[in-house]
Amino acid sequence: MASLEEAKSLAGSGEFQEALNTALSVLQESHDAPNSQKADILVFLGACYMTMEQQPEARFCYQMAQKERPDHPKLAIALGGLQGVTPKAPLALRDIYKDEAKEAVAMAAIGASVSTPAAEESGSGDFASSTTSDDVWAKAFPDKPDDSRGGFLKFVLILIVFAAIAWIIYVTVFEGTPQ
Repeated sequence: MASLEEAKSLAGSGEFQEALNTALSVLQESHDAPNSQKADILVFLGACYMTMEQQPEARFCYQMAQKERPDHPKLAIALGGLQGVTPKAPLALRDIYKDEAKEAVAMAAIGASVSTPAAEESGSGDFASSTTSDDVWAKAFPDKPDDSRGGFLKFVLILIVFAAIAWIIYVTVFEGTPQ
């Protein structure tokens, strides 16, 4: 039997499609699980879809997580980043959430906003009460800042420093000697 921890481990090693498949299996096996556990799985699925740049599927997962646990602390930020995205039920979830798939699309079509009670109360999206620890979340989905310009900027900075030192040496050696 697959576990959510196994899916997170796969995501942490960059195998997002395998992580997604494992988490989908876990969700399908969790029909008797508490709503908070289903919500955690759905939030993880949403994060996998986001990583794979499938925003409509991610939004659907986050909306289903909100139905399972409206006060899930990660939903306020997750759904906030998907405003204006029309949810699309992933094929693997259409059998589980038939009515919800239709409702989610209808809600998006009429422009209904999605918010979470926890975010409204705290106003900050506090993550302290999450059942998924931040360490596990960070390991599964590490923050990788866009460093595409970082190497170039370091090179330019080093080049400027080198030129300044060369200029100081030139001025000191050649300008300071009598001719």
